[in-house]
Amino acid sequence: MSERGLYGLIGSFASPEKLADAARQLRSLGFRQIEAYNPYPIDGLDELLHPGRRIGLLLVIALGALFGAVWGYFYPILGRGAELSDQCRLPPSQ
Repeated sequence: MSERGLYGLIGSFASPEKLADAARQLRSLGFRQIEAYNPYPIDGLDELLHPGRRIGLLLVIALGALFGAVWGYFYPILGRGAELSDQCRLPPSQ
């Protein structure tokens, strides 16, 4: 049977600063998957726990928005085979 490392750790902290210090120490010891649960947001804690994750999420959101805009513009034209002039034409007046 192979020997496994530390799997989990629980801590309770009296102040947000002590929680941030503990997260910083765990990160410096080599722990990479760190989670913190608290009843209110703490400035800078997310960057300590998950450094560098923001750019990937922003890229996915931007690409999704661009795809949605292009699809929303071209689908009525190409999806039904209608010409652009057909969509802009007003109905005949009576």
